Amino acid sequence: MTFCMKRHGRNNYALGFIFPILFLCLYAMQPIFYSIRPAINSSFRATKKFFANPVPAVSKFTSNYSYNNSTDSGLFRHNASLPTVLANSSFGTRPVETSTMSSPGLHDMTISNDSAASDDHISFIEDNIIKPKNSLSQYRYLTLKNGLKVLLVHDPEAEKSAAAMDVGVGSMSDTSGYPGLAHFTEHMLFYSSDKYPDEGAYSKFISDHGGHTNAYTASERTNYQFDVNPEHLEGALDRFAQFFLCPQFSADGVQREVKAVDSEYSKNLNSDAWRRLQLSKHVSRPDHPASKFSTGNKDTLFTQPTARGESPREAVAGFYRDFYSSNRMALALVGPQPLKELQRLAVEKFADIANKDLPTISVPEDVYLPETQQGILLRFPPVRDGQKLELVWSLPPSTTPANYKKMPSSFLSALIGDEGSGSVFAQLKERGWASALSAGGGGRSGFSTVNVAVELTKEGDHHVKEVVEMIFQYISILRRPRTLLSGAKGEKKEGVSVDEQHKRVTEEHKRIWEEQRDLDLLRFHNKERISPYKVATNLADAEPYYPPSEILLISSHVKMEYDPDSIQDVLDLMTPDRVRCFWGSKEHAIQNGLIAEPGSDIKLDSDSTKKKVGGDGGSIEGEKELSSLPPPSSSSSSSSSSS
Repeated sequence: MTFCMKRHGRNNYALGFIFPILFLCLYAMQPIFYSIRPAINSSFRATKKFFANPVPAVSKFTSNYSYNNSTDSGLFRHNASLPTVLANSSFGTRPVETSTMSSPGLHDMTISNDSAASDDHISFIEDNIIKPKNSLSQYRYLTLKNGLKVLLVHDPEAEKSAAAMDVGVGSMSDTSGYPGLAHFTEHMLFYSSDKYPDEGAYSKFISDHGGHTNAYTASERTNYQFDVNPEHLEGALDRFAQFFLCPQFSADGVQREVKAVDSEYSKNLNSDAWRRLQLSKHVSRPDHPASKFSTGNKDTLFTQPTARGESPREAVAGFYRDFYSSNRMALALVGPQPLKELQRLAVEKFADIANKDLPTISVPEDVYLPETQQGILLRFPPVRDGQKLELVWSLPPSTTPANYKKMPSSFLSALIGDEGSGSVFAQLKERGWASALSAGGGGRSGFSTVNVAVELTKEGDHHVKEVVEMIFQYISILRRPRTLLSGAKGEKKEGVSVDEQHKRVTEEHKRIWEEQRDLDLLRFHNKERISPYKVATNLADAEPYYPPSEILLISSHVKMEYDPDSIQDVLDLMTPDRVRCFWGSKEHAIQNGLIAEPGSDIKLDSDSTKKKVGGDGGSIEGEKELSSLPPPSSSSSSSSSSS
């Protein structure tokens, strides 16, 4: 540059400054070009596809949902279309069949899958995934030929990249004689692998590059997660993949890690939620896997097995060998990388995980003995100050194809947890008995639950029977449609025929359901951003259960089908003789005759731990003061949590 300036004279010295400035400007604009490149590529692909096939794959695009790569920016409509993708239990291993299904107040629409697997390791690809209107992310679902399910999320605004692997085995599969073995195996996978033999190499790499790691063991699943600076995603995935390819279970590592599990157990002893869970396990069928002591400690995982002449290391290696298989795994990758790059990483790092073709683990539904473990009040002293009452009903599985779109438990939870005038909470608060009330639920393949939790005041702690009665009064109101059907045809009550009353109440349920559905959609389309780490964790957890196209809707608890019969079926199970009431109060700690719950050191009241609901010879009374369902739009003030 200096040679040119001297050669062409003084007036051209300015060019020596212009060219470097232009170069720096172009260099600084690279991130902008990188961020809009996916949109440009998407537009190019859409244009190319249009000229190649001018007939759109979706014949009636009247939906308010946003599809992957869609540019539709229409406003939210209450009467949004709901595409329905049907799949059997092995939906991830073949292209999803498509159909059109009607729902009350919803249009019909068909989604077709026109993606083709281009990689030798991929057996299925789905790009038509319903997403929120305000989302800039792009989604792709894959099934690798080893059976691994993969969900890819390109988020152009993500500051981190994240991954999560969900494995279809949890604490209910603990080997006999090793309580907490699934949890212990989760801990041991963090140690080392054949490829990275240095202990802690995975965790150190993540922390050195701006990320963090974690994992959890649930009753039916084990989930591993991390996030990291995007430029180091490949290195992190290479180390992460070794968990499922060639982990090492060293004997000295077992001795050290069992101390970490024991420390976690000791910390849990001060958690009232964990103590309540252990109480529930203790009062369950002893032969049901839900009754197992799931956390484990040094005694159950090391001391006792060693005393029996067994090797804890061999127990961990055997559990991993017997239960971990690629066809039981679901991976989620989230980051600013394009989908093509995320797909390459998923295939290169995880396609070699062994597929042992293991069956899905089934869990029996009958977790409680009806004579002695239902219709009872269980008292326990909490660690922290305060009083709490929780009512729990066990229900059939919530994730079956027959249930997950209808979400009857979610509908009822929103009603029971309502805070408006005439609600259960309003009545309890007026009497000075409660400071908060919430309703929700959970569960997966074997059984699910509906929970109603009441934060009692000190005065309410002396009126637990009345609080329980009031909750059942409201449930009896919700049960009216089926109660009315039991009347004789043409019979009149208060001047109105039974048929007419049934019609009115059913219409009222439908109106409330539609309001809840609209609020669900509004939240779905205007969802606040959450971290890539949480997105990956949640999606990996949901992948094994739901069709790819609807996974974002369902994991956001959007109701899709109104079914009054399914609602009434749940209400028929929410009876006093099936409820399990957990009452935590400091008042219980001063009573005598305390016993220890095996494996948890929790003290229970042996004199009054289990009493039939209703107190000493009492019973739950019927409908009294609660007389109306929430008025229109009142569910927006609900404190309930969806199931």
